[in-house]
Amino acid sequence: MNYFLFKIKKISLWRFLFAGFFLLGMSLELYMSMSFSGGYPSVQEMVLFRLDVITPLLLYSVFLILVADIGIDCKDNVIAKLRKSHFIRNLGLISFLCLAFIVSIILFNTFAMLLKGRVINLSNEWRALIFYGPKEILPSAAMGLSILFTFLRLVFIAVVVFAINSRCRKLPFGYMGGFAVCLLDAIAHFHLDIQGLGIFPFEHSSLEFALRGTNNLLLNILISVLYWIILIATVGLIYNYANKHKKIRKEDSLYDTSVY
Repeated sequence: MNYFLFKIKKISLWRFLFAGFFLLGMSLELYMSMSFSGGYPSVQEMVLFRLDVITPLLLYSVFLILVADIGIDCKDNVIAKLRKSHFIRNLGLISFLCLAFIVSIILFNTFAMLLKGRVINLSNEWRALIFYGPKEILPSAAMGLSILFTFLRLVFIAVVVFAINSRCRKLPFGYMGGFAVCLLDAIAHFHLDIQGLGIFPFEHSSLEFALRGTNNLLLNILISVLYWIILIATVGLIYNYANKHKKIRKEDSLYDTSVY
């Protein structure tokens, strides 16, 4: 816990304030637009719409600002000593930040509803998203699945940021790497319209894939969860492999220096 608090305190206050104001503004705009177009939305519908229906690239950009320099403090003398436990420890921090970010989205959506609608609507029926929501499951279940997929995707993005930053000395190039992953995924989905292959992140971040054939709902959910676990584990293995070989090269260079 002390390690988590130490790392979180290193995130500057202005980034928390920027993310907070931005999320609040997005929540207020979302509530107003959903109220005008489809009646008064519930909290579940607002969260689902924010995470699943509309383009989340802007949302991921806000998240990247918070985790832009995670792993940047891993200097050469530290990298030489890194082990698998270090990655797992940082994975715990990343998971905490991702969960906190999603909870913030839920709270800001609820606050926006209370601010504009003077009431918190927790109805578990499709209203504002009656033409968009998946009729096969209830809004609360749809929101839960969307939160799960978004959480795993955020963890993957943050792990990519951490892995790239840990190889840098001072500049947080991980932000550009994480943003590139999100941007390429959005281009493949919205501009190239590549769908149905099951290999792109957007397919495993959306309820559309999970609900493809409701008889296999549980299987599709497991496939998506396994997909993200494999991606996260792959980045972790590459990270550990790179650190191991850097240590070997450094030891060889020290050996050559001592010989001469």
